[in-house]
Amino acid sequence: MYFPAKEKIVRIVLFIFSLFTLILQYGIMLQGADGFETFISKTITFLSYMTILTNILVALVYIVPLVMPATKPGKFLSNPFVQTATLVYIIVVCIGYHILLSKIWSPQGLQKAADISLHYLVPVFYIFFWLFFVQKGTLKYTFAFTWLLYPAAYLIYAIIRGSITGIYSYYFLDLQKNELQHVITIITALLSAYIIVGLVAIFIYRKILMRLKA
Repeated sequence: MYFPAKEKIVRIVLFIFSLFTLILQYGIMLQGADGFETFISKTITFLSYMTILTNILVALVYIVPLVMPATKPGKFLSNPFVQTATLVYIIVVCIGYHILLSKIWSPQGLQKAADISLHYLVPVFYIFFWLFFVQKGTLKYTFAFTWLLYPAAYLIYAIIRGSITGIYSYYFLDLQKNELQHVITIITALLSAYIIVGLVAIFIYRKILMRLKA
């Protein structure tokens, strides 16, 4: 797999930025961890946010195809199917955060920097990366529905984890504080957002990007 020098530089720079953002947020969340059990608990909590998982995916899409191009992970993460799915996921992270979460808290200092990076800068940077460096391939409109597997699996996990531990990653999934109908409505809206963003991304890919790369 060949990457032009410009793309290599972009991938490395964006990976470093994404990695730094994740490390910053992880460090903030580990504050106050005074023992191994607390460390493990905070790490599990860190990895229980859709935002974090999707930011990790973005970082992997940048770096793995570059450093391990001939491996299965390298080929998988350089596939247009995966690249575009990642675009959909990180855009919905941005939109979902802005609509559902940004108004209910006011982070300060390093937390504010991490917050802006995770939810706004990383998505914007990835959009530009996708527009300029997406690989040539074939995307079907039905993929927008296939891509629901990731968010659907996450939502199931988040609700089951919350039901068992009483700790919900996101307040709108909390079945103890919200009526079931309200939670179902939010989940339906989120999954619909994934489908809509996915269909738009595929349209842009098929009608614009592939014509430019032809």
